Amino acid sequence: MEPLNEQIMRISQEIGVSMAAGEEISSANLPLNRSDQKNTRAALGEVLDQLVFFVAYDGDRVLRPLAFMSRLKQMNPNRPVILCIAQLSTRERRTYLQNAIPFITADGETFLPFLGLRLHPRLAVSSGKIPDEKFASAEQRLALTVLFAQLVLERRQDAENLSEMVPFKHDGDLFLMTGGQRFVSAIGERVGIKNRVTFNRAASQLVKRGLLKFSGETKNRVYSCRFNSRSFFNNIKQFLISPIQNSGSVRLNFYPEEVSEIDALYTGITGLAKVTMIGDDTKLKTLVVSRSERNLLDCWADKVSPSVTPVCVLQISRYDLNGFNWLFRLGADYPKDVVDPIHLFTMFRNDSDERTQGEAAELVDQIWSRE
Repeated sequence: MEPLNEQIMRISQEIGVSMAAGEEISSANLPLNRSDQKNTRAALGEVLDQLVFFVAYDGDRVLRPLAFMSRLKQMNPNRPVILCIAQLSTRERRTYLQNAIPFITADGETFLPFLGLRLHPRLAVSSGKIPDEKFASAEQRLALTVLFAQLVLERRQDAENLSEMVPFKHDGDLFLMTGGQRFVSAIGERVGIKNRVTFNRAASQLVKRGLLKFSGETKNRVYSCRFNSRSFFNNIKQFLISPIQNSGSVRLNFYPEEVSEIDALYTGITGLAKVTMIGDDTKLKTLVVSRSERNLLDCWADKVSPSVTPVCVLQISRYDLNGFNWLFRLGADYPKDVVDPIHLFTMFRNDSDERTQGEAAELVDQIWSRE
């Protein structure tokens, strides 16, 4: 986490407003409960020669400071309290403005009513038709790429030296992603975003949802969001859809792994049983392949006698899931042959069996609880 005084200095240089912060105050001296103390950092400082009290809140519930800002004001009644935060959603911005809470974001948006100052950020949010309630396929692939890339950056010190991670980096509290050909060349093939047109369309939808912001021209545009993978997951999970096609599952009397051209992954109850405590007592194992791999399997299936007892259920995915298994494993210890936890979660989130639904949700929670 970027020190508060360095964060203030960087923002000051970027927006051209004189700001400075001193050393951080011990959180134990803040009039907050233990949970809020753990997530809150503070420092005395000044803005345009006005003495202020800078406060940064690092918890997931970014509206939480509303509950304790008045207590912090009592510590320094003559100093305005300024909330420092990575980025704001539309709802968060509206709430802070309605309550006249001064704030500064990491991308330069500034609201300082005691000085009559309001600056818009250098990063923009596009306008236009609001996207559908759920992600489209390419949009979901890009959102999950952002999520997994954040996990890698959070957990590996050498992450930015990996060739596939070239489009991604972090700057203080911000996660940055370079789009266009740089993204496509480095990692696009892995996640099924193989050209700039597909990337630009998907990124545009994420911007319209308020999940990403951008700066620069289209060719070398840089996208950003808060550098916090758990927070990003919480923001996107409502839009996620299962990658499994509603129809098209087939039963095979041989395992797809027996075909060298096929790279199947365990999914369904079979996959969930391999990474959770749930048991798999079914006789048929469940695997998944992409639509293109299904076409290859059809040729093999035609050669097998229909009288042979089936050994597996084969599901067909809307897009190849292997790249996401690979990307997730860059930042976590996970089986190579099982669908990644986030995609498993999307498959079971509305399952009629509360057991499997709970195990899938717990599997996702463990991504962060093990830290």
